[in-house]
Amino acid sequence: LHISDLGPIAVLLHRSKEWGLDDAAVMSALAGASPATSAPRDALRPLAREITDAGATPATLDEVRAVSSRAAELLDDYLLVFGSRLTAGYDICDLTLAEMPAVVLGSLRDERLLDDRSVAERAAERGNEALAALRVEVPEADRDEFDELVDDARCMYGLRDENGPLTFEWPAGIVRMGVLEAGRRLADDGILQAAEHAFDLMRSELVDALRGRTGLNAGHIAARRIRRLGFVEADSPAHLGPAPIAPDLDGLPAAMRDMMGMTLDVVELLEATPDQAVRTGTGIGSESYRGTARVVADADEAMERAEPGDVIITKFTAPTFNSVLAMAGAVVTEHGGLLCHTAVIARELGIAAVVGVAGALEIPDGSEVEVDPVDGRVSVLAA
Repeated sequence: LHISDLGPIAVLLHRSKEWGLDDAAVMSALAGASPATSAPRDALRPLAREITDAGATPATLDEVRAVSSRAAELLDDYLLVFGSRLTAGYDICDLTLAEMPAVVLGSLRDERLLDDRSVAERAAERGNEALAALRVEVPEADRDEFDELVDDARCMYGLRDENGPLTFEWPAGIVRMGVLEAGRRLADDGILQAAEHAFDLMRSELVDALRGRTGLNAGHIAARRIRRLGFVEADSPAHLGPAPIAPDLDGLPAAMRDMMGMTLDVVELLEATPDQAVRTGTGIGSESYRGTARVVADADEAMERAEPGDVIITKFTAPTFNSVLAMAGAVVTEHGGLLCHTAVIARELGIAAVVGVAGALEIPDGSEVEVDPVDGRVSVLAA
């Protein structure tokens, strides 16, 4: 769906260049246009307030439910909507939020949930302030066109986080629960060594095994799992075949040339070119942030190890990271640009981010770092 969500943004950026507007400033004007990004965090606000008003410090979800009947209702409502969604990755072998109670408890400890205004409201305010500052830089005769382009871009900006969680993460999470239950039964019968090995069966193998028609070798399935996990950990090449080159646009008709130019623009902004010499990249935000670096391989590890206010440092993020980034103080990624998922969620949550930082994963885990989105720089203050 990137044609749908990036198309109007590409048109806005293309025209904005003609007006001499800065890409980062234009993207800042879209803050608040992706309410689905902040929805998991905002959904916890009434529960956090209920717990605080009761003076409770629950250490388990059962203790959250014991705070009051309203707390129990709010928690169950939250888990009903968000609990069954894949959270640690994009495969049914990845955990759902309901399987990670520590993440929910960690999110509830974030004092920012007690703010008077929601994350979505504050994001919209930042977006409108950025828009007002930009609008005066546009020639007066073109401001109606600028307003229309911004409205179109805002309309589609949130499609990424509206689409992924609802059309895949949620139904795939439900499929996960079914496959995992099948795995438990097969493991109990000694057909598999562990319930999780069901994820390494073909569909036909799983169905046959459940119906008692199985010639499965448990050791073979375990070896198949080890092989798959090896592929998961492997780094993919930057590209397949010869290095890509930018197409020559001069020979194209005007409309096609503009379309191809806009396509190249947004692709470039999805993945910035990192500075190999120093830890700099593309910044999102207006205020620096200092915190503890938490260097993680994926969302699963981030949720297991991160505390509210930590600086999450990883290769890249996807919507599966939304729950953990909601309690992060800042985020740094090796990959990404102004249009990547990390940039979107940083704008919506109002946290500092620097993306496309070469060597980001070499930052010492647990060190104190400063994330400066204005200069696009990440500094290690104390290891």
